[in-house]
Amino acid sequence: MSVRALSTLLASGVLLLAAHSSAYCQATSCDPSKALCARDAQSCLTTGLPLAWSSSCLQVYVQADGSPAQGISFDAAKASVTRAFDTWLAADCGKAAPSLSVQVLGPIACDASEYNPTQKNANIVVFRDKEWPYIGGEDALGFTHLRFDPKTGELWDADIEINAVAEPYSIGEPVTGADLDSVLTHEAGHLLGLAHTLAKDATMFSSYTPGTDTLKTLAADDVRAVCAVYSPERVPSRTSCAPRHGFSAACGADQPENSATNEGTDQEVTPADGNGSPASKGCAMGFPQSQFPCWPSALLGAAAVGLILSRRRARRHQLVSCAGSARPR
Repeated sequence: MSVRALSTLLASGVLLLAAHSSAYCQATSCDPSKALCARDAQSCLTTGLPLAWSSSCLQVYVQADGSPAQGISFDAAKASVTRAFDTWLAADCGKAAPSLSVQVLGPIACDASEYNPTQKNANIVVFRDKEWPYIGGEDALGFTHLRFDPKTGELWDADIEINAVAEPYSIGEPVTGADLDSVLTHEAGHLLGLAHTLAKDATMFSSYTPGTDTLKTLAADDVRAVCAVYSPERVPSRTSCAPRHGFSAACGADQPENSATNEGTDQEVTPADGNGSPASKGCAMGFPQSQFPCWPSALLGAAAVGLILSRRRARRHQLVSCAGSARPR
């Protein structure tokens, strides 16, 4: 796909954003590729239901393989994911923490980003070492899928995929290539329901400079965002940490049919793609003066966001907000 075509595609779909007086934005259920979604002066969508987890606790599982191609073990990957979520949930919301805890667990065998309406599930973080499976998004550094209840905006499931093919990663000092903690902290913000912001110093801002680790530290805008969505005064609807329908370390194809054990099934929701999985949206990160793919799709209870890498000479990556869905190969 040409840069011109990608630029046009980008312009047609700005990511799922919700309005606030601050620059920060919360993801919403509105799909700009399918509907007219109003936006405010902060580029936040004012249409649609805001997306958030309704429980007081969430489990995220790190896939067992880590990234052999990048020399990142499971233990190192889990530690980085843990730091990413700890950064968000240690935010100071007026001498209190956000009303959500995240348990980072694993190893988990399943490496598929999926949601099972009638089976058990897991929110996963997985590295793609051999191939990045999204046509038009080969330069994406990360891709976060969100699945949610289209009637309420309650998040049901989320997965983070890290592209270990596009760019070298580093952990700690010295920072070379892409700083894994920075990328994961940004993606963790998306998993929590946050979208891109116009605040240039924020973790959720749409640009990242390789060789830096600035995204792993929250700015005031990020703190306002997580404290607004998960206010200490929020009353969670439940306290279970378990994934929707219960947890399984196995992918849906390896589970017994109708294995769901809690919260019923989603038979009342007709999947957008007709095969039991909601469609996804996605976006990417690239250098200035270049536009990158935001993959349009039908939307039913799903969204996705992420980071894209360009191969241009400029050494500044740009995170672009958009709506869309990458098509797996």
